[in-house]
Amino acid sequence: GGENAPVVLAHRGGEEEFAWNTVPAFEHAAGLGAAVETDVRWTKDGTAVLVHDPTTTPGLDCKGANLTVEDEDFSVLRDDCLSPPAASGGKQYPVATLDQAVSTVQKTPGAEIYPEIKVEQSGRQVRQFVTILKLHKMTDRTVITSGLPDELDKIRTEARNDGVDLRLMQFVSGEPMPVAELADGLWGGAVRFEVARKAYVKDLPDGALAVMVWDI
Repeated sequence: GGENAPVVLAHRGGEEEFAWNTVPAFEHAAGLGAAVETDVRWTKDGTAVLVHDPTTTPGLDCKGANLTVEDEDFSVLRDDCLSPPAASGGKQYPVATLDQAVSTVQKTPGAEIYPEIKVEQSGRQVRQFVTILKLHKMTDRTVITSGLPDELDKIRTEARNDGVDLRLMQFVSGEPMPVAELADGLWGGAVRFEVARKAYVKDLPDGALAVMVWDI
């Protein structure tokens, strides 16, 4: 512990005991003292679900089908998809929602969640995202992450209009994104290992940004 101790992120909730992106995985990781990192996409009818890829394969067992998350209503994912049986000793769990994940992490005192916005969000979706965090009193225990600066800007604006300051962290991978193109008001930057060269990192806003490197 301690104020300057490194933050350990459980990627998609971790998969040591339970399948990635499932409620039991989030509960387990929070209980271990890790921060929960997860992925946010939206169904056709506007439910924020925690699915890593644009489609359900890989990562979910949907009765043999490979579904596109944004093209399906939540009821289809809820009824037809489960976590892979091999990942949790044969037990399978339903698709988790953002609401469930935030609620689950909230139950462990001090536990934090790092939800990653994977897609372009509508104004209504951005409002719902912020509302979920407020509802569970998790605004100060959440770091919103994304590789999409425009999405982080939208979240920050919506939150501030609601009287809330959220910590935002941008992922930079592949090519070094020009510093001028990063989202405004970032708390952190997660810079992929191959991008994290001294010349790039030194140009990041001095003293205002927590810089993290992934994957070590």
